[in-house]
Amino acid sequence: MSKLFKELRNYENISENLPKYALNTAVYTKLYSTARFGLNLINISDYSDEKTISKEALSLLDELKNIWNEYINDSDGSIGKYIEKIDGLRYKNRDMVSDNTNYTIVFATYQHVLNRVEGKFKDNFDLNNNSVEECVNDIVKAIMSAGKDGLSNSLIRRVVGELPVRLTKEKFAEYLRAGLSLYSDVNKNILDDFTSMIRYNSLLNDFKGTNEKYDSFVAKLNEVDFKNINEEQYDALNNRINEVSDEIDDMVTFHVILQQLINDLYLILICDEIGTEELINKFGDEFEVQLNKLRELFVKINDYDAFVNASVGVQEEYYEKVDKLFSLNTEGFILNCYDKEEIDKTLGVVSDKDEFTKLLNKCSKLLSTSDFIELSEKQAEKISIDYFEKECDRLIDDVTNSLKSKNRYVKRAIMSGVLSSLPVFFQNLDEFTEYIRLSLESCSDDAEKAGSLALIYEIISEY
Repeated sequence: MSKLFKELRNYENISENLPKYALNTAVYTKLYSTARFGLNLINISDYSDEKTISKEALSLLDELKNIWNEYINDSDGSIGKYIEKIDGLRYKNRDMVSDNTNYTIVFATYQHVLNRVEGKFKDNFDLNNNSVEECVNDIVKAIMSAGKDGLSNSLIRRVVGELPVRLTKEKFAEYLRAGLSLYSDVNKNILDDFTSMIRYNSLLNDFKGTNEKYDSFVAKLNEVDFKNINEEQYDALNNRINEVSDEIDDMVTFHVILQQLINDLYLILICDEIGTEELINKFGDEFEVQLNKLRELFVKINDYDAFVNASVGVQEEYYEKVDKLFSLNTEGFILNCYDKEEIDKTLGVVSDKDEFTKLLNKCSKLLSTSDFIELSEKQAEKISIDYFEKECDRLIDDVTNSLKSKNRYVKRAIMSGVLSSLPVFFQNLDEFTEYIRLSLESCSDDAEKAGSLALIYEIISEY
C-alpha cells in the first residue's frame, strides 16, 4: 500500500491508482467496521440483559437488527434504501438521547433544590465556625491555585452553580448577556447550539418526553411545596431522583452503544457502495485474504464464541491502515486527483468526484470518536451583529419571562444552572470575589447557605 500512497501523493497513474484506493478504503474500512459491529452486538445484548432498558429504546435495537438482516439477505437490492433507513434510525436514536438529556436537566434542577433544603434535616456544614469572609477567602485561594493548572474557569463555573442566587431580574439578564457576548463573532450553528443549550437548562418548556414514568415523576415534583417540606418527603424525593438518575445513566450508555452499532452498519453500507462489483472484479485478487476474512466474519456474526475468535486482532490490524487511507482525503489529495485524469465511469462512485469525496467525508465522521456527530455538510454561516443582538434579546426575554411561573426554589435552581453554563463573565478575580461575598451575605436561609457551602467545599477540595 506504500507504493499506492506515494504515487497518489505525487499524482501518478491516477486512472489506475484512484480506483485501487477506493477498493482499499472499502475493504479495510468494512473489515474494521464489521469486527466492531459484531462485538458491539454482543456488548449491547449483554448490557440489555443486565440493565432495565425501556421498550422504546429496545425497539430501536430491533429496528437496527431488521435493517441488518434485510440487507444481508438482499442479493440485488439498492444500497441506497438501506442507507436511508440507517440514517433515519440514527436520528431517532439521537432524539431519544436528547430526551434523556432533557430528563437529566430536569432532575438535576430538582436535585439542586433538594440540596438547598437538606440543611433543615442534616448537619452538612457548620455556619457558626465559618464566617462568610473565611469562606470567601477559602474559595478564592482554591481559584488561584486552580489557575496555576489552567483550571480556574472550570472551578469558577462550578462554584457559581452552587452559590445561593439572590439576583434581581435585571442583574440576572445582565450576567446572561455578558456570557452570551463571547459568542458575538462565531458561526451561526455554534451560536444556535449554545442558545439551545441555555434553553434546555432554563426549562423553558414544560418538557414531556417519551417515558411516562419519568413524566409522572416530573409532574409530582412540580407540585412539591419545598418551603414546607418535611424530612420524610425530602428522603423519598432524594432517593427517587438518585434512582432515576442511575436509570438514565444506564439508558444513555445503551444509546451510546446503539449509536456505535448504527455508525458501524452505516460504514459497512457506504463501503459496499464504494467497493462495487466492477472494482472487485478488476482488483479483487489483491484482496483475497481480506475478502475471505470478511466472509468469515459475516458467517459467524450470530455465533458469540466463533465471532469473538474470528475477530481477534482485526480492529488493531486495520485501524492504522484505515486512518492512513482517509488522511489522503482530508489532506486534499483525492479531490485534486480529479483535476489530473478522468476515472473509468464503469467502476462506480469513484468516478464521481463530488459523490466519492462526500462519502469519504461521511466515513471520516462516522469513524470519529464523536458518536453523535452531524453527518450533513453544512456551510459555515457567519452571523451579523444585528442577528446576534436579536437572538440575545429573544433568549433573555424567554428565559426571564419563563421564571415568572416557577416557584422561588426552582427559579433559583434554574438561574444557577444557566449562570454555571455560561463562559466566565466576570472581568477579574476581584469582581468574582465580590459576587461570592454578596451571594453568601444576602442569603438569610441558613439551610440553603449551609447546603451551598457544603457542596462548594467538596468541589474545591478536588483542586
